[in-house]
Amino acid sequence: MIRSEIEPSPLYTAGYAHLALFDSMNVYQKVMAGANINLAAPAFISHQGAMTYGQFVSLVALSAKGLHHAGIGKGVVVGICMDHSALHAAVIVALAQLGAVSVGLPPQTPTDVLTKTITRFGVEFIIRGSEVPEIAGIKNIQFGKISFAEGEHVFNVVDHGLTEPQAEDSARFMLTSGTTGECQALLYTQASWIERVDKTVDALDQNSRVICPDMSSILGNVFLLGSLFAGGAIVLARMNTYAELMTDLSTYAATHVLLPPHILHGMTPYLPKQGIVFPWIRHLRPFGSGLSESLVSTLLSRISPNVYFPYGITEVGAIAIATPAMLKEYPGTSGKVKAWSKAQVIDEQDNILPAGEVGRLRVQVAGMVTEYYKDPMLSKERFKDGWFYTSDQGYIDKNGYLFVQGRMDDLVNLDGLKFNPIEVESQIINHSDITECAVFAIDVEGAKVLCGAFVASEEKIIKALASNPNEQALLQERYFSVDSLPRNNNGKILRKDLPTVFANQVAQILQQQSSSGSNLPSAIDPNVLEAAKAANHRAIALTEQNDFLGALKEFDQALAIYPQFLDALNNKSAALLATGQTIKAKACALTALDIEPRFDAVRINLAFAQLKLGEFKEGWKNYDYRWSVSSEAVSGKLQRFSTNLPNWRGESNTQKQNLVVITEQGYGDVFQFSRYLPLLKQRFAKVGFASSKETYQVLLDSFGDQISIIGNTQELQQGWHWQCDLMSLPLAMGTELHTIPCEAPYLKTSAQKKAFWQERLAKAKTQKKRIGIAWMGRSSHQFDRLRSMAFQDLAPLFEIEDITWVSLQKEANDIPSSNQMPKGKWLDWTAELEDFSDTAALISNLDLVVSIDSSMVHLAGGLNTPVALLNRYAGEWRWLEHTDETPWYPNTHIFTQPRLGNWQTPLAELKAALQKMM
Repeated sequence: MIRSEIEPSPLYTAGYAHLALFDSMNVYQKVMAGANINLAAPAFISHQGAMTYGQFVSLVALSAKGLHHAGIGKGVVVGICMDHSALHAAVIVALAQLGAVSVGLPPQTPTDVLTKTITRFGVEFIIRGSEVPEIAGIKNIQFGKISFAEGEHVFNVVDHGLTEPQAEDSARFMLTSGTTGECQALLYTQASWIERVDKTVDALDQNSRVICPDMSSILGNVFLLGSLFAGGAIVLARMNTYAELMTDLSTYAATHVLLPPHILHGMTPYLPKQGIVFPWIRHLRPFGSGLSESLVSTLLSRISPNVYFPYGITEVGAIAIATPAMLKEYPGTSGKVKAWSKAQVIDEQDNILPAGEVGRLRVQVAGMVTEYYKDPMLSKERFKDGWFYTSDQGYIDKNGYLFVQGRMDDLVNLDGLKFNPIEVESQIINHSDITECAVFAIDVEGAKVLCGAFVASEEKIIKALASNPNEQALLQERYFSVDSLPRNNNGKILRKDLPTVFANQVAQILQQQSSSGSNLPSAIDPNVLEAAKAANHRAIALTEQNDFLGALKEFDQALAIYPQFLDALNNKSAALLATGQTIKAKACALTALDIEPRFDAVRINLAFAQLKLGEFKEGWKNYDYRWSVSSEAVSGKLQRFSTNLPNWRGESNTQKQNLVVITEQGYGDVFQFSRYLPLLKQRFAKVGFASSKETYQVLLDSFGDQISIIGNTQELQQGWHWQCDLMSLPLAMGTELHTIPCEAPYLKTSAQKKAFWQERLAKAKTQKKRIGIAWMGRSSHQFDRLRSMAFQDLAPLFEIEDITWVSLQKEANDIPSSNQMPKGKWLDWTAELEDFSDTAALISNLDLVVSIDSSMVHLAGGLNTPVALLNRYAGEWRWLEHTDETPWYPNTHIFTQPRLGNWQTPLAELKAALQKMM
């Protein structure tokens, strides 16, 4: 809540007096109409005090004046990154008054996501609260405590030349749910924004006191405006503790309360044993996830008898709402579809299903937005024939009641049986004392199995599953206790993140089950050992043929013969990594270390699994074993250079000492981890980097003004106190997943070379887009046979019009000649690229780089050139898993094989993305 020093005097703004002249109001005018009910009535209430409508109108006026003077006007796109407050609301209305286009950006949005959103929508200004740090690369306007000087609260919009927005002017980006991937956006006009409010908000008037979600979300924004339109008050309730929330519910007699079910669950232990605690709540609206029968009963009998449960879709709005009577009779219903809406249940061929049959839901609302912003392909898929095709499945019974059974994206296939994890959760919650749990699927040895995270003690979990034998059989002791479940701002469980968030717990369970199922002999018969070795050798031969599933069967055969066979456990862990079974690979490595803690050979596989799961703290430690236990080190391909200096691993008090960083491994590794070099200046008096000749000039161009780039060994002989291997810097610097230094560009190229290639490209008369391409990596890489592809595989990309492809591929045996490609479609100057500084200069003139997992990805990523990474199935640890983005390079999109050797799918996805770009 803003501590405003406005005097409570009658206030006036021009435009308010002649509202009757407008047949179709804009958002600002609707708010002014609400204020006209009673300027002395409270608009916002909190424990800090109240703000009247008169004061709020003045706050809007002053905000509009300041924003107008800053250069914000009609059509300007503005991001709002502020806490839930009256000032946040004033900024929303002020931007509507100015005719600007606003987009809500919650303050807790990760920096990389915030940067992408700003770029994607062409945001020109960021308005941020006093607690939000400055956002680089964009115009920042910081709003904090507001104090009005005498006369400043009167703001005449006509005299100040503000543009009066019209009903059809673009007004607001609404970001759709990001729980299933990158969020989409809907662009609302002033009129459609108002219509969305009017058709979502129920029974608000000047006596309403509303507790709503954060104003950045669609639901919070809609109920904020609904309250202001009606002349009601927004209660800015405290949400830090249940005690504070319940105190504010009572103190301010909230009439309309919107809270996610998990918060309502959390309140129940603090309620009196009997009686309704908040009888003045006229409309209690749980949102974000389904309601269990037990929670419905608790809400109706102890919190408020006026519980209304909606079914809403981000893209469309609330289309159905269950009344208290409906919920009592049918606890699982979402009510009957509203009069202005239509809903149908359809099969996979879009045929309408009869009552009671489960299928996909499609909905229709008059005046709904009909496309995603700048995404015609997805718009065509989801908005068809006047309908919006949701991702939800459910059914409509013979009485017309709508029952939603969860998202189609969450369906799990277990041995041919498809079902939604929500069904398992609901059964457990409805028939036990458990109030919160999440069931999710993981891959174990090529098959799907279920795991369960329970917000309850282990004793309660065991008791609950004993009462639900079918669900107990599905989980098979793969369950664990947690303090909370990961949720988004609206309270929805982040289901796609569950395997990653709970990776440690899952790995421990699998490890325990693996260990408990082993019958370890104290001695081994030589003949038995030979049989185990034979199976292990057969498995190794199969891995060399890329038959990893066949190899896993042989490794299991070896371990069935001899469960303590450490080499087989190590090899099996590597094969599991190659088949994308990361959690199982980690468990397998930990099993080997349980048998023999000194078996360091398995630590590199453990490191790969941990890093891929985002467990950096332990992963970096185990990755430091790469010099002695990795397959490349054992084969002699990976050799370590030493200066006989002590290895720095984060020791402190080194500000007066000198550090030399040693290059290692591939060129891509150098480009990826060189980002750490400038950061070392804060730790040491002098920093040097011993570079190979191929990368020397790029590093000199990029960091030569900050550190010493060393090109010969003589400079390593004296003057240094510490050395550190380049890829050990994340360990030494304590890098976690959320602290990866990812400010790009951090690599630079000389202006002279960049200009040279700019001129060459101009003379070549290229097409609309210039895209660099590389399809092969270093042949000595242990997985090059999996990551590289043949040039002919790329043929579908060359069918796209208006693209000139620029080869970045050196030393390949299938490089085409220029006359083999259509004229103007292919340029190959790789013979002129003497080192990576030449390649960097060429890349800096391109629109995009398409590459397999090679040095080109890291060079382009470090230059902040957009990258499309064609990633092999179960790719390297640095790309994590189950994501098409990477925290290492914000401007990179990943296209991953769905199965081993399948390049067709990621190439088809890339082709579609390029066609969309064109």
